[in-house]
Amino acid sequence: MDDILIQRFLQTSGEAYLNTLDGGGGYRFLLNKVNDHPVLIINILNWSSGVDAKLIMDNEESLLHYKNLNELINKFQLNKIYINHLIWTNNFPEIFDEIINACKLIELNLYLHDFFSLCPTVNLLNFNGEYCGVPSYIECKNCIDKYTHSPNTTHFAKKQISLYQPELNGDIRNWRNLWLKIFDHVRFIIVPSQSTAEIFSKAYGNQYLEKIIVKPHCVKETKNIEKKKKVTKSSFMNIYLLGYIDEHKGSRILKDLVDKTAKMRLNICYHVLGWFEYPAYENTPFLKLHGAYKPEQLPDLINRLEVDMFIQPSICPETFSYVVHEMKATGIPILAFKLGAQADFLKDYPSSKLVDEISAQAMFKEIVNFYDKHVESLYPILQVNNLNGEVLELVKSLQKKNLECSEQRCLIDQYKIQVNDLKKYKDNFAREDYESDQFNALKRQLENANNIIHTIQNSRSWKITLPLRLLGKLARKF
Repeated sequence: MDDILIQRFLQTSGEAYLNTLDGGGGYRFLLNKVNDHPVLIINILNWSSGVDAKLIMDNEESLLHYKNLNELINKFQLNKIYINHLIWTNNFPEIFDEIINACKLIELNLYLHDFFSLCPTVNLLNFNGEYCGVPSYIECKNCIDKYTHSPNTTHFAKKQISLYQPELNGDIRNWRNLWLKIFDHVRFIIVPSQSTAEIFSKAYGNQYLEKIIVKPHCVKETKNIEKKKKVTKSSFMNIYLLGYIDEHKGSRILKDLVDKTAKMRLNICYHVLGWFEYPAYENTPFLKLHGAYKPEQLPDLINRLEVDMFIQPSICPETFSYVVHEMKATGIPILAFKLGAQADFLKDYPSSKLVDEISAQAMFKEIVNFYDKHVESLYPILQVNNLNGEVLELVKSLQKKNLECSEQRCLIDQYKIQVNDLKKYKDNFAREDYESDQFNALKRQLENANNIIHTIQNSRSWKITLPLRLLGKLARKF
């Protein structure tokens, strides 16, 4: 069976990749390759028990095992191998020697998906949790010394620094010297953006300049995303973020944006189509979490969304940004920080705004500017010169009431969830427990939650919202 698979692999120009990732952009890159030809993913995390490989071909996956990399290369008659990622491997000198010895007679190339080979932090965020800019060795040493004790470092980067302390040994030069053997041996170092090539050269100088090839990844999903000719305007300005929003992707920035929006009482709602690491912010008028999605689902999701603006709040330079390409396909305005591949890909996009200062305050200032224009487009009467002050106050009142209504609706939803949970708990009581103190306390909780819902729904503030909404629709026609 292996021989049949191998023959098919060779006939269809399959490609082989050394890899240690099973998620993120680096793995998505491999899965996108499958659309063009078979892909052999060679797992190099555990060499001691042989080499495991996964062959993805004709929409099927086959798991294979070989004694070592040499045997696999011979079986598949490989004349070329790509290094996709080496993160989380151990004993780098030994691993590098294994790879180089096995690939002596074939071409070896390296894809650079992040900055792991420059620094174990991967994302180049220093002990203050900020992009370091690839500084001098002295500054790097100061950063390494402070890293594990600093409260501002990201959790992921702190673990990375701790994991590779032996290789670092207090000096970033020790780490980078490990990689010289691989860089010297490979034919090409393939990077997905010009900024990645420039950052790489800041760390390693110009000695590998002739080996570097800038080749952006293919993003097939964008072909199915429709241009938004007209966005349906609602009382809230809807800002969307795509993907896994953790610390280096800007979770602290988003948290601060939500706080600032709530403090200023603006009708702005941030939507995360993916995951956000602060679940306590869920179920408010200012933040909605829509859950994870598969890449192939994204075009249909975006086509159905009512989006006023996208933001990409990564605080580190991206080597490539799939979500930026997907955002661009809509033609909708995008806000991002001016660094990395995200800036490369947005600098010529007419509906983008790049923020120089990497802070929530700087990004929020641009969001407020956009919000002011949004309100003007929502209520064209605001664009009239010498506008009557009473009309302006009316519009502000409409916005305020819509926000109050949304907050009340969120509160009702939360109490309804509580009521349902309490009812399920109540149903579990045995008949003989109906007179117990615990059961009576549960009944009081249930009655209290239902009373709160009833009070909100019968309040003057709740009832006045409907006519105000109708008035808002009328105002939007002028």
